[in-house]
Amino acid sequence: MQRNYIDSSYQDDDNLKKIVTKEPLKKAEQYLRRRQFAKAITLLESVIYQFRNSFKFYYMLGLSYLYIDDLGSASDYFKCARDIKQRDANLLIAQAVIYLKRGMIKESISYCMEVIDLDPKNKIAFEMLDFIKVYGDVDTISEMNYSGKLKKFYPPLPKRRLYIPIVLGILCAFGIVFGVYKIIDYNKENARLSTQEYAITNGADVLDKSMNGVYRYILTQKEAEDYYSKALNYVNKFDDNNAQKVINLLLQSNCSSYIKQKASLIQNDVLVEPTFDSDFTNFTFAQVNEDLYLYENCWVLWSGRVTNIIRNDDVTVCDMLVGYEDFKKKDGDAKLRISSEIMLASDRPIKVLAKVGITSNGELILLGKSVYQPLGDRF
Repeated sequence: MQRNYIDSSYQDDDNLKKIVTKEPLKKAEQYLRRRQFAKAITLLESVIYQFRNSFKFYYMLGLSYLYIDDLGSASDYFKCARDIKQRDANLLIAQAVIYLKRGMIKESISYCMEVIDLDPKNKIAFEMLDFIKVYGDVDTISEMNYSGKLKKFYPPLPKRRLYIPIVLGILCAFGIVFGVYKIIDYNKENARLSTQEYAITNGADVLDKSMNGVYRYILTQKEAEDYYSKALNYVNKFDDNNAQKVINLLLQSNCSSYIKQKASLIQNDVLVEPTFDSDFTNFTFAQVNEDLYLYENCWVLWSGRVTNIIRNDDVTVCDMLVGYEDFKKKDGDAKLRISSEIMLASDRPIKVLAKVGITSNGELILLGKSVYQPLGDRF
């Protein structure tokens, strides 16, 4: 479980040795109060064997990782905390917000209801449920996640001590204003895609004027230009899944070969594959199934159960019952193909990171990259 989050040489520092021998949990709490999450992680992970039976230890470590948006590590440590103490409102809130950030709405609601059962006046749980009720679709939640708006649902940190002089606050305000202008200039100079390189050249054809091809989507010139601009914006926001979705639309539309070549270049040379811990837009089965061609090559992180498992030397193929991990409601069926021979069990839930593919018969197939299957019946 221990992670080398920071250079281990820091752990040999004399100051850290003094801290370890003098109430490390209190010191870590000070780091959290000061929002020094990296220091809290380094300190806590250096004494993991000393506090391996401490709920507070695992909770603070998970909270530190949550606030730096390392959801995988946060989730691992929160699970360790829950093994020690099943019912703690702040811990359940933390797990609920992780599910929310990952677009797993049902799980987030379930944890919020558990919090309310434990603490009927819990403000964060009610606010999160209200938020899901209004903005319950995965697209909207993902957009807000990238903007940082979901952090208002994080469990509270220890309160800061308000002893900073007012003059220092004023100086900080001036510094922030100056910094904003610098950040804007930096973002322009260091955008993921060069605006000049990928901009549409004046006078270039945006649409295929011959109209001799077979098009799945018909766009006006303004729509084509707007969609292309939207693809560039998604890429520069590191929202590769939405970028891929827009690129699919452009490639299968009546856009000109000039636009399609640029879109293909972005798809092949710029977009990157996510991992289990990546914070990416996770489309639902219903969205993908509505128009497979619009979501081809997009990535999904889905849970469910598998049946009809067939293993060969270098491939595993099975049927996935998407959303059926709790035997309550099945979102749909999909063929799952994994390019390795792995052991899967049909009696336990599964979580899969996969690319959306389409068979020759026009059916959905998931091209699995990573698979997680718990030892028990719950994630």
